[in-house]
Amino acid sequence: MRTSFRAVFGAVALALLAVGGPARADERDEGYLAYGKGDYPTALRYWTDQAQLGNAAAQYNLALMYDRGEGVPQSYDESIKWTRLSAEQGNHAAQLRLGMILADGRGLKRDVVEAAKWFQRSAEQGNSQAQYNLGAMYETGRGVARDMVEAHKWFNLAAANSGIGWDRADAYVSRDRVAGLLTPAQLAEAQKRAQDWKPRSAQTQAQVQ
Repeated sequence: MRTSFRAVFGAVALALLAVGGPARADERDEGYLAYGKGDYPTALRYWTDQAQLGNAAAQYNLALMYDRGEGVPQSYDESIKWTRLSAEQGNHAAQLRLGMILADGRGLKRDVVEAAKWFQRSAEQGNSQAQYNLGAMYETGRGVARDMVEAHKWFNLAAANSGIGWDRADAYVSRDRVAGLLTPAQLAEAQKRAQDWKPRSAQTQAQVQ
């Protein structure tokens, strides 16, 4: 799935790369092995069984298969259903994906406030793409109150946590752009917030909500 935020954020946020592929649902994930061989029907059966038992990773994997139409007719409704179920259980990739769906308005009514909430949950677990998106939302004031200190913090974390590739370069550029708009005191505060930040597990998030 490829989601563009240009319609929402203008020139600030670039189009994001597709969310990654399926993840292992358990240590002996027959679906993952089958998917890697291109045996989508077997992967679909295994992940459907696991998803119905409440396995969040299997639910996320099913969402991707329905979105792409792999081994099953493409269905955005089914994809969104399984994405939401997985996200609600704390799967950070599903939380990012749900935020992207809500921000883009594909299959659901566009809701940038709700999108920001899901980006926040994913970002708090250390997902660098969600951190980048959250930084963009704070910079533009879309879905959250505009806060350039928070924008710098999240861009800074995204730059530190991203792998080599476009996302790290974009995070660098965005972080430095925002830095140029801050006072020395604000920049120091933003950097301190990033340095003090610690990832929070889905379980910890649930306890404080």
